[in-house]
Amino acid sequence: MTQHRSIKLSTLGLGVGALALLIAIVHFWVVAAAPSPPIEDVIADKVVAIRDATVDRLTGRVKEPQRDGSWDRDQIVIAATSLLGGIAIVLSVFGFVRKEPRRPCIAAAFLGVAAVAFPFVIGAIGAVIALIAVGAILSLFFS
Repeated sequence: MTQHRSIKLSTLGLGVGALALLIAIVHFWVVAAAPSPPIEDVIADKVVAIRDATVDRLTGRVKEPQRDGSWDRDQIVIAATSLLGGIAIVLSVFGFVRKEPRRPCIAAAFLGVAAVAFPFVIGAIGAVIALIAVGAILSLFFS
């Protein structure tokens, strides 16, 4: 008689990990596709802030920097995807310990790790691209 092994935990881990990775990818592309304010407005706001800070400093009105304890939307999404990815990893480990089949356990762990690592990988790729661009610009000046 064959024994049927349950795959409840690893299947749940697959679902949670897939959801976390999808949220991370969609958030990345939605933020990238969002319209940014014109550069003139950004520069004007910075100039006004510098002027106000300079005038306040010269007149002796030093303001204490206010720390806002609230999280913005990007931080909440990154924290949620990290939490869901971590849950997927934990569920895959529990499934492995309960001797569930290896493929769903490994896939759940992979999806969880991918969801947790996604913001870091994208940041590292951006840093590498920025370094290549700076190197290319510097090579134009010094060659």
